[in-house]
Amino acid sequence: MDFETKKQTSNGMDEEKKNSKRPRIRTMITDAQEYLKGGKISLVELLAQRKGQKEGLYPEGERKKSRMIILGIAAFSVFALFAAGVFFLGRAIKTPRVEEPSSLKSLIPAAMTEMITIEGRDLKIFLQEWRLLFKKRIGPREFLAVTIFDKAQNTFLGPKELFNLLSITPPPLFLSSLSGSMTIGVMDTPRGNESIFIFRVRAFSEAFAGMLAWENNLPKDVRKLLSQEISLNRGANVFQDIVILNHDARVLENQKGESIFVYTIFNRKFLILTQSQAALETTLRQLSFFPPQ
Repeated sequence: MDFETKKQTSNGMDEEKKNSKRPRIRTMITDAQEYLKGGKISLVELLAQRKGQKEGLYPEGERKKSRMIILGIAAFSVFALFAAGVFFLGRAIKTPRVEEPSSLKSLIPAAMTEMITIEGRDLKIFLQEWRLLFKKRIGPREFLAVTIFDKAQNTFLGPKELFNLLSITPPPLFLSSLSGSMTIGVMDTPRGNESIFIFRVRAFSEAFAGMLAWENNLPKDVRKLLSQEISLNRGANVFQDIVILNHDARVLENQKGESIFVYTIFNRKFLILTQSQAALETTLRQLSFFPPQ
């Protein structure tokens, strides 16, 4: 064997040894390296080709179909939001918010104010709240004004509604003499907190005649609104004429000689009902110094 033959044989054996050292497990990295070496192609071109192959998996028709589905979902969402907005706006227009009416101003200066809320003719709740007023701490000779709000009717109670709530039936002549507004509450007196009622009247003669007709049942009818610290056992059982601060008044006393009920009509326009002469005097002074408009 000559030298050339030995050289070729030696080269062949070396090549086989090199090939035998290559890993039998082929990987994407090794394939890519061999491909780049043998094909004279750059890595950027190879990536571009692969991207084109992937895009080729999704034909143009499929891409258009996907876009149409996405646009359809978006359009449906916008329409649903618009429809919901129109629905709730329509409900808001059909059912406008009901504003709470303004309560009437107290006819005399009030150091404090309280609102009792009821729903319909719920007398129990009203009386519970009313009786708590007699335990309130009020300044000397000061007045706590009370309003009664009927949530069901969305209105503040007037005299006639108050009498209906208490199941009281005053003489028709008295009811017809009232002009609508009233002020009720409790006032500090030497005997503690006592009830005060002030009603506007449109006709003095009718109001006075109505009160005379009501005298026999008056304390009994309104006893639930009076202070429980004062005995309601009538003494002489009749009202008597008295004068308080140059105003004619009528008073009813109990068996102990304590006043149960006192009333007068101030300036022929305001009917004042109190439980004591002291409360009536304070009320008359306030009406004189601060006449209601």
